[in-house]
Amino acid sequence: MKVKLKIIFLAFFSLIKFSSSWTLSSLNLTQNGTSIIHVSVYYNRAFLCLSHDYSDITPRPTFIESSWPETLIGSKAKVFPNEIYFQKKKANRCREVQQAKATDIDEKGRLWLIDEGNEICAPKLFVFDLLYFNEEIHFTSFGLLQGKKFSKIIVDPVESENGDVRAYLSLYNEDYLLVYSFDERKIGKLKFSNDFIQPSKSPSFSEMIITPQKDQMYISDTTSGYLYTINLAPIRYLNFSLGDSKKLSIRSPLTYVGQLLGPPKAMTINKSGILVYIIPRFSAVAMWDPKTPLAAEWHEIVYQTNHELVQLLCGSKGSVYVISEKVVKISRDGKWKHSVKIHME
Repeated sequence: MKVKLKIIFLAFFSLIKFSSSWTLSSLNLTQNGTSIIHVSVYYNRAFLCLSHDYSDITPRPTFIESSWPETLIGSKAKVFPNEIYFQKKKANRCREVQQAKATDIDEKGRLWLIDEGNEICAPKLFVFDLLYFNEEIHFTSFGLLQGKKFSKIIVDPVESENGDVRAYLSLYNEDYLLVYSFDERKIGKLKFSNDFIQPSKSPSFSEMIITPQKDQMYISDTTSGYLYTINLAPIRYLNFSLGDSKKLSIRSPLTYVGQLLGPPKAMTINKSGILVYIIPRFSAVAMWDPKTPLAAEWHEIVYQTNHELVQLLCGSKGSVYVISEKVVKISRDGKWKHSVKIHME
């Protein structure tokens, strides 16, 4: 009996193909014509924001769900939250997702999605409940932000003083952040005093990440590589219900930390508290321990390639996954992959 079970077990595993890339053929998308621009992971579920480069004008989905590539038994890619959304988009309805740009998943299993819109449709925020059939539970349109280029969205893991949930949004080529109130459906512009900002031709605070202690946020000027911190406590005490305006202005001081090795992309912090970021100019991944001075000699280059890198995802035990824009062939094992795991202690 044991021998028979062993044979069945081995036969089962021989049928499983381990992959570290997302197959998009089920959606009639080609690897050459489609680029990954952002990924969020919830257990073994992966949510991908896509951009397309095709010669025709056929509508194509820009937000899909698939399995994490290293999942034992994967599933086919599909339009998120369902095919109905995409069919409505094909009917030229602005209410649906036009160009998914970035996502974040909060501690309650809710997926927050920023849709950048297009020349006709305004940007939008969607919130879906991943624990209840992907139901849409929140929607807001940002008519005053049409034409803006969004970079990231981060949901504050700590509720505000009045129990509200806030999300921070960053834009390219802007020297401020946006703060969105879930309960009040209001958006505030978070501005910074110039007295605390290092000289820069045109500051672009498009990179941000909340520290593991959840009390501060790192913000980087992606034109110069200057790194700052901001104390989140005062913002959490703000009451968005005061005032009639749907657009609030907030001022907050910045603390200058130092200069990174280059303008960063996809800043993240692993479970060991190490700041990891992409240097797009060199297609490299650098790491820096915040307990040390922010200087070149305290950095370490942990990965470099000749392909376009778009994102970093943190795994267990301090590991980091590097996500490529296109599927690439990895020289060390000869496999085609979207993600490469970096082992970091």
